[in-house]
Amino acid sequence: MRRGSWALALLLATACSLPLPAGVHSTSGVPSQQQAAGLEVLPQGPTPGQSQTAAVSGFLAAQASPAGDYAIARQFLMGDAARTWSPAAGIRVYQPQNEVVEPVPIQLQPNSVRVQLDVVGDVDASGHFVAAPERVNDSYGLTKTAQGWRVSRVPENVGLQLSLPDLQRTFTVHDIYYLAPQPPGVTSRHLAPDQVFLPKAAGATGLDTLVRRAFAPPSPALVHAVEPVLSGITSQAVTVTRDGTVTVTLSEDANGLGADDLRNLSARLVWTLRRSFPAFNGLRLRTARAVLRPPGSADVQPADSWGSFDPQSLAPDPAYYFVARDRVRSSGPQQPPTTVKAESVVVSPRGDRLATLRTTRGAVTVTFGSLRSTATEPGGPAGRYSSPSWGSGEAGLWLVSGTDRVVRLLPGASAPSGVPTPRRPAGAITSLAVSRDGTRAALVVADHVYVAQVVWHSGTPSLEAFQLLRLPGSSTPTRVLWATPTELVLLQPDQGARAVLRMAVDGSGSQVVLTGRLVPTGIAAAGSALVLASGGALYSVSQGITKVQQSGTAPAFPG
Repeated sequence: MRRGSWALALLLATACSLPLPAGVHSTSGVPSQQQAAGLEVLPQGPTPGQSQTAAVSGFLAAQASPAGDYAIARQFLMGDAARTWSPAAGIRVYQPQNEVVEPVPIQLQPNSVRVQLDVVGDVDASGHFVAAPERVNDSYGLTKTAQGWRVSRVPENVGLQLSLPDLQRTFTVHDIYYLAPQPPGVTSRHLAPDQVFLPKAAGATGLDTLVRRAFAPPSPALVHAVEPVLSGITSQAVTVTRDGTVTVTLSEDANGLGADDLRNLSARLVWTLRRSFPAFNGLRLRTARAVLRPPGSADVQPADSWGSFDPQSLAPDPAYYFVARDRVRSSGPQQPPTTVKAESVVVSPRGDRLATLRTTRGAVTVTFGSLRSTATEPGGPAGRYSSPSWGSGEAGLWLVSGTDRVVRLLPGASAPSGVPTPRRPAGAITSLAVSRDGTRAALVVADHVYVAQVVWHSGTPSLEAFQLLRLPGSSTPTRVLWATPTELVLLQPDQGARAVLRMAVDGSGSQVVLTGRLVPTGIAAAGSALVLASGGALYSVSQGITKVQQSGTAPAFPG
């Protein structure tokens, strides 16, 4: 179990409220027993005459109530357990279905209870869910008091233990926004979200926790792929008015911030607040001495400002692209040029660039073009390319070369450049997708899904810090792509009607997308929109199953 830090202590002290990411649900599918009709039901404290196992079960159940620094849970403790148990030691998350609480035979260990749990992961000190499935076997000691049995010994280094439903009831997923890096030659800036769990709380208390978290470093899952937070700048106070204006008072060092730093910080906070605080209407930054305004901004920055920092850079209802009769088509009114024969197409989410792929005598030719021009240019020599992905579009076209190399093709370059993948898991790469914010890549390697960080060194990217994504059941995905910066879509042809799976990027939740009798051969995703290719036609499966193109293959949203 991971030990906590001041960051986790802050998370456990205060909080905010927001539902799980759109389309992502608990892998358990079990409703919380601590929630009824939208009202919190406090767990029961110790009762006279309860057994040893009931006392331990009650202690576990009571950890779902953070009220009064977990006051109900503490009622079950005495002696060393009361002194040493700390919720700040970390959060262990488990599936409730196979929980076993049973007495240990007295000849082996008197007055002891064994607890077996199917752990799915931990929430670390940064609030990031870390998948770590295992079957744990813990021992609790008990002592008889005048009030009944109490827990006098708890497992070492174990803090909170929450079932998945109770984690989702007492904590909330938030997107904390950080600055994506700037590849060489790129002048515009955009953001990348870091998905973290924060405890729920209302009003200014929750806002204060949210804002303070935005001034902390990103979680380990994103820390190498985004720019670091401003050194020495902290949030001193957060207030909110009835009209939804949030005022963040910064430390005095903020008086010396330059225009770029002030702009970037404003964009980060506006995006974080408007995604997590429904009543948010505007941001005011200040220190004790003065109001701080980025150049061109008013004292209060509207909630819809800084739209150019959008991590996805997609329209609200983006068009998708596909191939019909060897030519590129679009679902939108603007049709791309059809001068080049193609088997598949990818379109940049930033700008209007496209790339088409076509196989001739076993070699794949890449051709670059534009949505607004018939002019084309070759993408270097033909090769064994697959899995094209623009990502943000600012670092060229990403591809798998052969079965074991990741490369980039830049328009006008004579040859692809290799992308280092230090400590990549062994095996053939069968799918690659770079997130639209350009900070992470998802890969299928030897039938397993990994998420890596895109790390820039002296103007050159590499894929590093590969993390295995734990999938439910016996999934064998052949394709992975990004629906949002924090949600993946997997194609698993061997799963029949359950061939498509939406999954949180940290593995904390998933949802099966039922596809009926379709046998998907291609897939495209953008937010809640999902388009499948099956039997030479295209289908939307976002709300029911609807045929959207009579003829089409290889669907792709920009990205």
